[in-house]
Amino acid sequence: MSPITHFFVGWSVANAGHMDRKDRFLITAAGIAPDIDGFGIIADILTRNTQHPLHWWDRFHHVFGHNLGFGIAIVIVALCLGTRRWFAACLAFVVFHLHLLGDLLGARGPEGYQWPI
Repeated sequence: MSPITHFFVGWSVANAGHMDRKDRFLITAAGIAPDIDGFGIIADILTRNTQHPLHWWDRFHHVFGHNLGFGIAIVIVALCLGTRRWFAACLAFVVFHLHLLGDLLGARGPEGYQWPI
């Protein structure tokens, strides 16, 4: 799925409850955060015509940010920074899993195959 779609899913969940701006930001960011490993595509594009191209996006996208360890890290950040700590952390964990579900249902690789999680 598009990062924009992940953003709107997180934003929708964050605006479902009565929270302050900081908690809404944390929950919305939790919906986009798993795609942080997608920035490897920049290195791939810059080095694709060299003798030793980097394949960071091909190899690592959907690896580093799409696992339970990263989900727990998101919860810890929300617990440390949130105003309504437990509520924000729980919703951040839900949004993280909605991100994974969205990728499972709607993400395809550059060759058109379904990405495994």
